[in-house]
Amino acid sequence: MRILLLSLAFYAVLAFPINYAHEAGHHWVCVAGAHESQIWLSVEGGHQTCRGNPENIMLYYASGGMMGLGVALTLTVTSLRLSPRYGAGLVPAALLLAGLTYSV
Repeated sequence: MRILLLSLAFYAVLAFPINYAHEAGHHWVCVAGAHESQIWLSVEGGHQTCRGNPENIMLYYASGGMMGLGVALTLTVTSLRLSPRYGAGLVPAALLLAGLTYSV
């Protein structure tokens, strides 16, 4: 039960940074296409506006997911690196669960 509560806490704390990374992926493609872009976070999640149409719309849409997944996979790999050799501690296991949850 402790691992579940800690995972939920990690999930809640990491919601804004992972949302920001997701929106940053869209932002970078927009800016690379010489368009203005704005990112903001609210209780509803992350938002990004691109003033103009990105030239590579597939890359624009995919970049958000790739950035969010990259952060989630970094969490997952970090949790595995923090784990003892034969069995996981509470914090690494909770980080693993949160990272895997954001990956899907």
